[in-house]
Amino acid sequence: TIDECRDLGLTFQRGLKVKIRVSGANIPEVLEEDVHIGYFPIRIGGGEFVINGAERTIVTQIQRSPGVDFSSDTSPNGRRVFSCRIIPERGSWIQVEMTSKDILQIKIDKSAKVVATCFLRALSPDFGTTEQIIGHFFNVEEYSVQSRAVKEKVIGKILARDVLVKDNDEPLGKIAVITDTVKPDDIFLNTLREDEATTHKEALLRIYRRLRPGNPTDEVKVQEFFTDRFLNEQRYNLGSVGRFRFNRKLKIEGTSRVLTVHDYLATLKYLLGLIRTSSAQGELDDIDHLGNRRVRPIADLLSDELRAAMLKLRRAVKEKLSRDLQQEDIAAALAPRNLFNNQAVDSAIQNFFQRGELSQVVDQPVLERGVPDRVVAARVEPGAERGCQHGRPFVVGGRG
Repeated sequence: TIDECRDLGLTFQRGLKVKIRVSGANIPEVLEEDVHIGYFPIRIGGGEFVINGAERTIVTQIQRSPGVDFSSDTSPNGRRVFSCRIIPERGSWIQVEMTSKDILQIKIDKSAKVVATCFLRALSPDFGTTEQIIGHFFNVEEYSVQSRAVKEKVIGKILARDVLVKDNDEPLGKIAVITDTVKPDDIFLNTLREDEATTHKEALLRIYRRLRPGNPTDEVKVQEFFTDRFLNEQRYNLGSVGRFRFNRKLKIEGTSRVLTVHDYLATLKYLLGLIRTSSAQGELDDIDHLGNRRVRPIADLLSDELRAAMLKLRRAVKEKLSRDLQQEDIAAALAPRNLFNNQAVDSAIQNFFQRGELSQVVDQPVLERGVPDRVVAARVEPGAERGCQHGRPFVVGGRG
C-alpha cells in the first residue's frame, strides 16, 4: 500500500508486461510470450509519486509549441530583417532568414547553412530545376522568338529560363518570361542566382556535405540520409500540435506529421509576403505569448526517455538475433524472455523519476497551504529532443 511504501522506503509502482512475438523464415515455430519490461511508479491522489518512501513530483514544462513562427528583428545597420522558424516536436529546427546580401538562407539546427531554394530542390524532384521553381512562384508566359510583335511585350521582362542551350549555343524557338511586376533584385530571384545546385540530386549532395562534412558521398547514402533526417516520422515529427499550428497559420490542409514540400512552399510564400510588403501582408508571431507555448505533461516527458531506451533495446535485440541464429537450439535462444533484456527500459524509468532534473521532492507545507505546483519554463535549443538536454530549466510562478 501507499502507507507501507512511505514507512519502508519503497516505491509505489506496478510492473508492465508486453506480449512479444518472434517469427521469421528461419524460425520453425512462432514464439509468443509475455515479457516484463519494467516497473512504473503510480501517481497518487495529489499528483505526486512515492519514490523510495519520499513523495516526489515531476515539474511540468512550458516550451515553445511546435509549428511555424514568423518574426522580425532590426539588423546592426538599422534594417528590418524577417525570419521564420519551423519547429518540430522531434527533429531538427529549420530557420529561414534574410541575409545582408538580400537572399533567403536556412539554418539547420543553427549550424548548417544553405540557400532556401536548395532545400526546396532537395524536398522534391518536382522542384529540382530553376524553371520549375520560378513557374510555381511567378506567372510565366512563353513567346515565339520569330514574332516581331513579341519585342514590345518582353522588353524589360525577366527571363524564366535560359535563352541559349549550353551544349550547342543555338537559340530556342520560344522564350519564357515572368509577367508579374517584380524587381530584378527581388530577394527570391537573388536566392535563385546564389543557389549553386541546379537539380534535385545536386541539392541533396550540398545539404549532405553541409551536415556531414568530410564523409564519403555515395548517391544512395545521400538520399537515405536526407529521407531519414527530414522525411522519417520516427526522427522528424511535427506532432499533432505542430500540424495544427501549421495549418492554422498558413491556411493549408495538411495531414502529414513530417515537413512536406507543400508546407515549405507555403512557408516561403508567407515569408516573402512579409518581406515584400514590410509585414503589411501577413502577421508576425510573438514567441513569448502563451498562445505560442504549450505545457508538456509527464506523459510526453516520459515518452522521450522510453523512446531512447527502446532504441537501445532494438540495437541489442538485433545484435543478439544475428548471433543466436547460428545456434542449434534456435527456439530456446530466441525465446522472448531470453531475447529481451529489460535493463535499458527499467533504468531509464528509474533515472527519470529518481534522479531526473524535473523530479523534485514535494514540499509538504506548500501542499498544505494549497499553493499550486511549480511550472518550469525551459530554454530549449534547436534540435533538442528532450526538454532539459541543452539548458537547465528555471522555475517560475511557485514558492517553496
